[in-house]
Amino acid sequence: MRNALVSTCMCVLALGCGGHGRAATPAAPSSPPQSASAEARPDETRAPATETGAWGDTVSAPETEARVAAMLGRMRDGALEAGDLRTAVAFGPGLWSTWQLAGLGSSEGIPVVGRVRVRDRVVMAHGRAVRFDALAPFMASNAVRAMARHFADGEIAPATPAERQLYYMGIAWPIAGEPVTVVRKEDETLVVVLDEDGALFQLEILSPWYQLATGGESAIETYQPANPFPAP
Repeated sequence: MRNALVSTCMCVLALGCGGHGRAATPAAPSSPPQSASAEARPDETRAPATETGAWGDTVSAPETEARVAAMLGRMRDGALEAGDLRTAVAFGPGLWSTWQLAGLGSSEGIPVVGRVRVRDRVVMAHGRAVRFDALAPFMASNAVRAMARHFADGEIAPATPAERQLYYMGIAWPIAGEPVTVVRKEDETLVVVLDEDGALFQLEILSPWYQLATGGESAIETYQPANPFPAP
């Protein structure tokens, strides 16, 4: 089930494509933004925020959580194993925007751009999918290793419904019934999503989504590159 979902998500990505304060503690806002697909199609919206079916309740997955813990250690050491990666990893808009604003300056991979509806306006959310031969070197880069080093001693747990709701704001597919694993630190919450084979599918952080939903200054809204689709 999850592999089929991940395959569909990767097709969507191919077509279209540190926060401040821990986002796991506050409850998700009662009326969060609704987001469109990763292909940034206009006028496409999600189900009303009162419906929890799209993001669902907590799904316990002890084996996944143990694998995430081990993978973070390997990521920290720049020593990911062959089974840790498939052909692509998606870096969510919260994480990618924060990295870019901090000076990463990377144009690796392909843009994944989505329209996120926030009350009376639409915000363009810029993520990235790093693929193929570029993936292993990028996963061994200083940015990824520093992130893994920060979270390696964090609290690893299944995402709460509030965390799942924040994560859902930035994706283009329902996640009810699917494991979503988070790593909590005092200053941030990392989302690590694996496929059914235990390979890494997506990395994201939640505080930029919480800030966007509650009217704070968010890296997602601040990072707006002039040309997100540069010529190859």
